[in-house]
Amino acid sequence: MITFFFLALIIVIAIYSITSVSSQGEGAQTHVEELPHISDYRKQHPDLFDGKGIKCANCGSRSIRAWGLRSREDEQAIHTCNHCGTKLYRTGAWTKDEKIAALDGQKNCNKCNTTYSRDATYCNNCDIDLY
Repeated sequence: MITFFFLALIIVIAIYSITSVSSQGEGAQTHVEELPHISDYRKQHPDLFDGKGIKCANCGSRSIRAWGLRSREDEQAIHTCNHCGTKLYRTGAWTKDEKIAALDGQKNCNKCNTTYSRDATYCNNCDIDLY
């Protein structure tokens, strides 16, 4: 009787630990498509963009690394804070509209909506960097 009780207890603990670990993994993982594009991140956090670079919305660090999705040089990248590990935003053409805009070879200033060539890095009207 005691052996049966301990065996049942071990099985219940094993099942509980397996289900709790798998559910934590699903909730803890950030899906890439759910990250804001850099233009949306900029709209959500305009105070984090200044002449010195971009800051992490979680801890304020400027140390942000870009991870290419398929390779180091991939245009589609996920940007993560080196200090706290928060996944912040994505760059590159991910959605259908972003891909169409990339094929058109144009980018717009997020502040004044002026259209520039794809190679432009600075908005002359607003005195800000283009991302």
